[in-house]
Amino acid sequence: MATILACTPLLGKVVELSSSVVMMGEEDYFVRGNTSACTDMVDRAALETNSRLNFIPTLFWVDRTYKPGDSTQTHSISYFCFHRSYNTDGTVSCQPAAQQDVDIFEHSMKACFRRAVEYNISIEVSPRLQHSSGHNVSSNSLDMNPLLEYEGFKYMDIMLMPLAHAINGAVNNKTEVWLSLQGQMGMSLFKYPMEYMQALGTTHLTLHDGLPHGWPHMLHLGVSLNFYKICGCILTEVADPNQYTELFPDAFKAVKHTLDFEVLHELFSRLDFISVAGLAPLSPGFSPGDLETTLQLFAKELGEFGIRLHHLLSKQRMALHWVDFGIGGLTHDGRSAVTAADAAQSAPFGVSGQYSQQSDPWSLHSVNSSETPVRSFLSYFYENTAEYFWKQHAYKYEVDAAYLYNYGSWDVQGIHPNSTSAEGSYQFAPVVNVIRYHNFRSQRLINLALTLGEPGIKFLIESRELQHKEPVTFASREHTEGLQVIRHSRTF
Repeated sequence: MATILACTPLLGKVVELSSSVVMMGEEDYFVRGNTSACTDMVDRAALETNSRLNFIPTLFWVDRTYKPGDSTQTHSISYFCFHRSYNTDGTVSCQPAAQQDVDIFEHSMKACFRRAVEYNISIEVSPRLQHSSGHNVSSNSLDMNPLLEYEGFKYMDIMLMPLAHAINGAVNNKTEVWLSLQGQMGMSLFKYPMEYMQALGTTHLTLHDGLPHGWPHMLHLGVSLNFYKICGCILTEVADPNQYTELFPDAFKAVKHTLDFEVLHELFSRLDFISVAGLAPLSPGFSPGDLETTLQLFAKELGEFGIRLHHLLSKQRMALHWVDFGIGGLTHDGRSAVTAADAAQSAPFGVSGQYSQQSDPWSLHSVNSSETPVRSFLSYFYENTAEYFWKQHAYKYEVDAAYLYNYGSWDVQGIHPNSTSAEGSYQFAPVVNVIRYHNFRSQRLINLALTLGEPGIKFLIESRELQHKEPVTFASREHTEGLQVIRHSRTF
């Protein structure tokens, strides 16, 4: 269905907090019969008042020159991989891609998209590549030409074309689709902008091949970038966003001559949307407006490339999305957060793999109580998050969509199968209820905007009709499938 924003001078853009369907490999998308882990995640997400979902399919790349521990190296691709397996000696195997892998991926994604369409849920797709080693190697510094073959396959072959064909086979003329050309691969995008313009055109044409009549205006193509280190070309070893911002001007001078600014500007002018990924550090007592720091840092750095975010949004009517939203509960050095300040400062760091009480950062360090400082902060964080997205009109940058990161210790809704086991779940009832209520009132306002217009909205606001909380029920779910628990961060 078409996603409509409540956009009025009174409230600006009001958006829901939507869920993500995170696929960390073939085990999450492979179809067995008529179902898969992906379709199961769509079923669970459909219960969480979602009108749209972000699908995050993850494939792998192998770099034979990779040197563990070297955070400054630029990464290159030897070949793409669909099957990653862990050996008994702790090493990882990842076999080169074959056409059969591509076909299975396309078929499986089509089945998962169809499940979303059955629920009248709009589709966003944020494809990712992950280093095959299992280490926290950032794809942001991946030197990849999307049109170049790597041992027989291009990125277009293994990712964009299968996804385009899967979308074609799943949608109807009421399904709105946002497809990102890549996910947080800054160096790839900024080093090869001409190739991405060609990829944009090819993907657009492919998606229009055999689509339902009247559907093209429901299709949107864009890119997804980290909120900092957006080009992936400098200071890759610097983890702190504030330190990175301070060092950026001098470091950027050294690489500025290597970039084709004219082509970059043309590429961005052709996009329908930009997704910003991640969350800047916060203070434990942050206010809702402090969340906009993430978008401010992104806009400031993008401006260094001569690309003004505010101009894109206001003059070119480009949409702004926020993906990978949430906090993970670990510190930057892999320790479980003990204080609210720990959790607030290290949003990208969390635990992945099968849920276990021993590794749950939100349940550790409790003393004769289920409540901990970090667990309290988790509730505080999402209460302020809901307030921020409800009152976007008070800030400079208004997003058109916001997506939670539903994986590991970030997955407060328990969408991913590994987020719940016999030992418990990352699903956290108080936060689930906050999100459900926010989405309920956001969708209610959208419906009112369509039927009553602004005078009706003004009357209801003044009468506090929209402030009345409807009861929101919470039902726990148990899912016991999963993988090993590992320390994890969404590296930038």
